[in-house]
Amino acid sequence: MKYDDPVIIQDNDAHSMILQMVKPNTKVLEFGPAAGRMTKLLKEKGCRVFIVECVKEAYEHALQYAEQGICGNLEDFTWKKWRNEKFDYIIFADVLEHLKEPRKVLRETNALLDECGSVLISVPNVAHNDILVKLYNNAFDYTDIGLLDETHLHLFAENSLDSLLVDTGYQIVTKQYKTIPTGNTEQYRYSQFQTTEEMRGLLRNRENGEVYQIVLELKKENISQKVPKNISNPMYSSIRGTLYYDYGEGFSQENAAIIYGVRIADNQFEYKITIDIDDRVKALRFDPVEKQQCLLLVNCNEKYEYRDVLFFQNGNAYCGEDPQFIWDEVGLKNKINIDIKVSFETNIINETIKKEFLYREQIEKKHLCDLEDKQQVIQDKIRVIQEQEEKLRELENSLEKSRNEILQKEINISELSENLNQIINSKSWRYTEIIRKGIGKVRKLFSNPSEYK
Repeated sequence: MKYDDPVIIQDNDAHSMILQMVKPNTKVLEFGPAAGRMTKLLKEKGCRVFIVECVKEAYEHALQYAEQGICGNLEDFTWKKWRNEKFDYIIFADVLEHLKEPRKVLRETNALLDECGSVLISVPNVAHNDILVKLYNNAFDYTDIGLLDETHLHLFAENSLDSLLVDTGYQIVTKQYKTIPTGNTEQYRYSQFQTTEEMRGLLRNRENGEVYQIVLELKKENISQKVPKNISNPMYSSIRGTLYYDYGEGFSQENAAIIYGVRIADNQFEYKITIDIDDRVKALRFDPVEKQQCLLLVNCNEKYEYRDVLFFQNGNAYCGEDPQFIWDEVGLKNKINIDIKVSFETNIINETIKKEFLYREQIEKKHLCDLEDKQQVIQDKIRVIQEQEEKLRELENSLEKSRNEILQKEINISELSENLNQIINSKSWRYTEIIRKGIGKVRKLFSNPSEYK
């Protein structure tokens, strides 16, 4: 049956807020109880509960926890037969938005409520950030449950609730909020939340932009003036991170917990986390943001690794769209304390990026200059080596020429020597020896005649 999940008593839950306002052992009229998930808990508090439910199957299931009941359309007003019961509480938990005339129904309950009694209401907030982003993107999507349940006939926003109470005889004395972070309602169950950084900044600083349901306590006008007002403080957007536990098989969504950061100023948030370490845990990973550029200031009592993060001085970090902090070998540690401040200040981020780009540009220019100097030195050395190689080639050519000349001379000498041997060993050489000697003496005489005077 629709809207029939069990009620879990917790702080950020509309039905829990209503149940906690109901005192034990009181008389309650509950409109639209569905299958009786709240009716059962009211009975356990000792309350006498009367119900009005239009779905027969749900009515029959809820009736087991009720003292009396009516199965029918509550706008038929058959429940007015109980006007003499005088209820301490009348409950409309996510009901008024389904009615054709919610103001008329409220006005008619006035006769059934005890003079000091309360009407407890929860309604969805159509001004949730998710709806605004859809409208900004020209979309208005009905769903089977939630903010734009396709059966809703009326839409409510916080500042227009007073108009709902005109002529009903009631005034608001208590107001509380159930919140769901931007991008996490059923509006984005089947699609990814996407918007501009400028829009994200506006949404983060929008008062009550993440209010999913508004819970009201109404009192009769003559009584409400005497009751101190209890209006919750304005709610601002939170941020959501994910803590992953690795039990030896890697990080996965199955072993993960959602962690919410607290707003500390416009576009500034903080995570303060103390993690008790189970000895089965091998490693931890924390993703503080997803698909959002930001600045981080990280403080942790244990050493960690990081991804998609550029660190600057004093722990300041500029991150990309998926920063991750990882703690390995944590099995022997008892606790890890994490303090991460997150800033989405566009001006600061842009200025940081600008400084980083300028810094990188300077480093790159320096590297280029150094590289050019090194290249020039290398080129000079190459030129010297080439010149030396050219000289070596010339020397080699000269040596080769000299070697060839020497070889040629050696060949000539060898040939002369061979010829000389042939002459010396020839008969003609021996026969002409006397003539040659005489000729030698004649040459000597003519070359140095004084020697023979």
